[in-house]
Amino acid sequence: MRGIHMMLHNALDRAVKERLILRNPTEDCIIPKIQKQEMKILHPEDMKAYLEAANKRGVLPMFYLELVTGIRKGELTALLWSNLDEEKRTISVSKISIPESAIELLQQEHKKHPDSPWMFPSPRTREMYHPDSIAKLHEKILRDTGLEHIRFHDLRHTFATMALQNGVDVKTVSSMLGHYDAGFTLRTYTHATRQMQEQAAEKMGSFMDKVYSMMGVDVGDTYEEEYYDDYAQGGYDEPDPNESYMPSRRNSGRNAGRVNRYEDNPQMKLVIMQPVSFEEARDIADSNKS
Repeated sequence: MRGIHMMLHNALDRAVKERLILRNPTEDCIIPKIQKQEMKILHPEDMKAYLEAANKRGVLPMFYLELVTGIRKGELTALLWSNLDEEKRTISVSKISIPESAIELLQQEHKKHPDSPWMFPSPRTREMYHPDSIAKLHEKILRDTGLEHIRFHDLRHTFATMALQNGVDVKTVSSMLGHYDAGFTLRTYTHATRQMQEQAAEKMGSFMDKVYSMMGVDVGDTYEEEYYDDYAQGGYDEPDPNESYMPSRRNSGRNAGRVNRYEDNPQMKLVIMQPVSFEEARDIADSNKS
């Protein structure tokens, strides 16, 4: 509906500019809101059963290729054997690379109908599958396995999610999906990138734990004796508990974005240098004023 409206709007807009009509009547149309579909994926533990059911129906190469490329159903049904480059292991839908296992399955598929130009011809018509036909075939496979219902388009989401979670960079996934912008891919698959961030945090945490263990120092250690020695030699000015410091946005160097925090200690007062944001610095300054 929205596509039809856009087409008519653009055509009538041109008519207005060429003074064929006074105004564009589509300006007053109320376009129905897009019903956003919940994104689902085929979970890794269900893929074996799904592919086995596809194999029993004689369509394993088609659905295997879908899961390793995430191409749209219209692109999948329109594939020709001339689109396949076995040597470079690519198909000419944006020159997508495919694994060796997919090449082997496609070679087996080609032996079934060597005279057909179509990669996946319909067994009834021997012509190109209608895109809706493979969506119905996908639903039959789900019923065969008793798996939760997901749309055929969700196989595309499955590919993207699995690729991102297994370390493929966002730009590469975006290119394979044919997205115009990697930012769009990030926004669409935030669930996958969030998990990647958590994994990255765990890896960095493990790495820093090793660093600290080599230092032999616990986080949060203070050195009262060293402080007193430096203070006695005039190394430090006595801190004012009521003083606060606002770092300048122009400040640079190793102390950029740092603020002096004064905290009470039963034995002495320590100047603790901690990295903070400018917003935190403002909060500290305001709390010291009150």
